[in-house]
Amino acid sequence: MAPTLKVSRDAEIRLRAIIAHHFRLMAAKYKSEQKAAEALGISRQRFRKYLERKMTPKADVLLVAMANWDLKIIYEGVRFSPAKRATKSKAISPEQLTLNYFDEPQILREGNIEVRVSRKQNATLKLALEVRLAG
Repeated sequence: MAPTLKVSRDAEIRLRAIIAHHFRLMAAKYKSEQKAAEALGISRQRFRKYLERKMTPKADVLLVAMANWDLKIIYEGVRFSPAKRATKSKAISPEQLTLNYFDEPQILREGNIEVRVSRKQNATLKLALEVRLAG
């Protein structure tokens, strides 16, 4: 059975410690906190707060760290890591879709207003608006 995670202050403190450890290793690899911060696209001051466990990185910072640094975090028995796949996404066909929705006239009535949409020609829709005035 997979562990159940819950949001709590203690859990956040433990998570900050794990992230600080990984970020410290990356700062050593880059040979400076400034260069590691630049690699993430954040300021050195912000990076320093993560190292000092004063702040928890937002999701965007963690996603960049996981993607760029192949960061893997094991927290409370759950592994968080990037999933890199070598498959290419399928190209979307540039063909225009044809919809038969307006083959039959579509009518919307609300109070004294009627809107009618119908096909005039193959590539043209006809829009009619009728407003009944109070007499």
